[in-house]
Amino acid sequence: MSKALNLKKTRVDFISDLLQSKKLGAGDKERVFGLVAKEIDLMESKGDFILSEIEAIKAKLNAAIPEEAISTAANKNEPQSTKLAIEDYKNPENNGNFLKELNQDPVLKSLTHNMDTNQLLSINHALGLSDYNFDRHLNEIRVRYQILGNKYYNKLSKGLWDKIFQYIHGHKTWSEDNIRISWSSPELLKWSKAHRGECPNPGIDVSTEMFKFPLITTKNGEAFNTMPALVLFFKAQVTIRFDNNLHDLVEGWNIYFGDKVKFDLHKLKSKIEFFTDVEKLHQAYRHLIQLCIDCHPNETPDIALNVEMDASSKVIFSIWQKNAVCKRTKEDLLNRYGATFTGLINNQINGLCDWTLEADFGDGDYASLSIWPRKAESRAIEKMVGLRYNLIFS
Repeated sequence: MSKALNLKKTRVDFISDLLQSKKLGAGDKERVFGLVAKEIDLMESKGDFILSEIEAIKAKLNAAIPEEAISTAANKNEPQSTKLAIEDYKNPENNGNFLKELNQDPVLKSLTHNMDTNQLLSINHALGLSDYNFDRHLNEIRVRYQILGNKYYNKLSKGLWDKIFQYIHGHKTWSEDNIRISWSSPELLKWSKAHRGECPNPGIDVSTEMFKFPLITTKNGEAFNTMPALVLFFKAQVTIRFDNNLHDLVEGWNIYFGDKVKFDLHKLKSKIEFFTDVEKLHQAYRHLIQLCIDCHPNETPDIALNVEMDASSKVIFSIWQKNAVCKRTKEDLLNRYGATFTGLINNQINGLCDWTLEADFGDGDYASLSIWPRKAESRAIEKMVGLRYNLIFS
């Protein structure tokens, strides 16, 4: 290992150890990460070692912050003078463009699509091969993903780059389900040597044998043991589409809340499609619904959900609590986010989507506030009841 790389690794280890210290609170760790992020940016190399370690640090920081750090109670008890570190704004267009490029690249496309005859021909053409070769294919996937990752370096929502990196390389588990199988799993590499010229995830018009592994059961009860099924599982983590639509996803997510919330899903369309980190969206949704519950503990939240695409092709996912009363002034919301909003922005929202809040602020003042990106001014809106959160995907 070179002297320069040793230095980089030493810095990363120091930062990682510091962030795991039990002596630092959640706010302190946020501030530490904000300070060292600039130092990381100065590192000369942005190869996959440094990139993966950066994402590992972010993941450790996220895991180290307890749930109560973004709870409503923490927000209420926070002193007025406290300033919590907040990340620089990341445009969600980057998430969408990154995943779109991944999905359309002739080689990387095999990460989200099972390989039919036409795709095999396309891969062979891209690699200059007459017959399919898994080793060459995997190597090209790694190279092209590195190039794509460098293009969107530090522009994506937290954990997205690393999740796909682990799905390809398998240095550690990936997704909230801690999936161990990857495109680089020893079992798959061994299988490929015994099945020369065969792809591990054949489509319906390819008659070769598929790669199989011990049964995986996810948290929502889905079970599979083949590479084609794994590819479709991954695809569902990065796309909202007709067979993985927002209505069906939310219907499943709402089971977690039982009878604590009254949900209205009839305006939640199933035909709107877009690229996003679905797990991060689920996390943000769960936190926002819990916020609705915590803010009105003595009544059941009446929440209507809606999704629509505006004239600029932005997807707006709305969470409207009809029986809510906004207990904070516009000035307070704009000037002091507190632990709840800061935690949501840093860990889920930033890079995933923009976030606005609409409410009746009293005395006939109906307004929309841009929570993320943070803007100092509000916008007047038509009369409404309750409070609405809008998650806006580009």
